[in-house]
Amino acid sequence: MDKLLTAVLEAHGGLPNWGNVTSITAQMSLGGVFWAARGWPDIYSKQTVTLDPHREHIVTPRGSQTKHSHLSRST
Repeated sequence: MDKLLTAVLEAHGGLPNWGNVTSITAQMSLGGVFWAARGWPDIYSKQTVTLDPHREHIVTPRGSQTKHSHLSRST
């Protein structure tokens, strides 16, 4: 296992504890020329995202509390 990954896991209870994690929530900001050229320079400014750490699945709010984007890997 990578040294950095090992250090991070150990700092948070070790690999067995990772299996108990059910979700991760983070605040992110994206920007740049791509979104600005489309008229949305701040579309992802200070967005809160929630992800499932055990499968490829991310939920992002879209403009209001009732709208969300879901990114999932098709299996």
